Amino acid sequence: MSKTKLLPNKTPTNIIHLGYMPLTDCAPIVVAYELGFFTETGLTVRLEKQYSWAVMQDKLHAGVLDAAQCLAPMPLASALGLSSDKVEVIAPMILSQNGNAITISEQLYDQVKVVNQLEHIDFPLSATLLKPIIKKRKRKKNRLKFATVYPDSCHYYQLCSWFEHSGIRLSDIEIIIVTPSNMVEALACGDIDGFCVGGPWNAKAVRDAVGVTGVTSCDVWPDMPEKVLAFLNQWYQQHSSEAHALICALQKACNW
Repeated sequence: MSKTKLLPNKTPTNIIHLGYMPLTDCAPIVVAYELGFFTETGLTVRLEKQYSWAVMQDKLHAGVLDAAQCLAPMPLASALGLSSDKVEVIAPMILSQNGNAITISEQLYDQVKVVNQLEHIDFPLSATLLKPIIKKRKRKKNRLKFATVYPDSCHYYQLCSWFEHSGIRLSDIEIIIVTPSNMVEALACGDIDGFCVGGPWNAKAVRDAVGVTGVTSCDVWPDMPEKVLAFLNQWYQQHSSEAHALICALQKACNW
């Protein structure tokens, strides 16, 4: 997005309720708030922390949130009615690119080395190395289970691409939805064998010695949009000045 000239200061009017997820790439929103960039553009912004993308979408659709940090595919899914009624959501600004990764459990990593008779594994990890384990687990009706954060997400599509590029059918594994903050615990408990999520959860799994990060989103889809700023189109039409000011403040935070 090109640099935008900041609007002149004006007296704050209505409070803008801006939803965000506590992830590494919420940084532009937090920076704009903490460094006063929202106030500089004449806005009064209340940050509303969310813990589920489904709840974020529902609150945006219902007008509980005026704006939201969303997964890049979410506005498209809303407009198409893929996971709810059709709702016209627009996304005028990309907030981040990349940032996701696929992490597998330490146990699965060790199995991969044993089954493929490898002393070490080259990275990025090829899903092809999982084929013998997938075949064995499928026979025992105990398919490998991977988690992602939301059906209409780059995480989900990147995970699918990683498997499909190695000739692994999605029917041979199980993909479930887990909120980002619960990913590491699910991996540690053995509820899942791997996940695709954004920061900081891959790094936490490695620090806690429960997972090995084998693939980043750059290895699968380099420089793809990840998070976007989203509004209901109806809200945007009624509050275009505030929307423009919000974008300006977030652009300044990104530049910072």
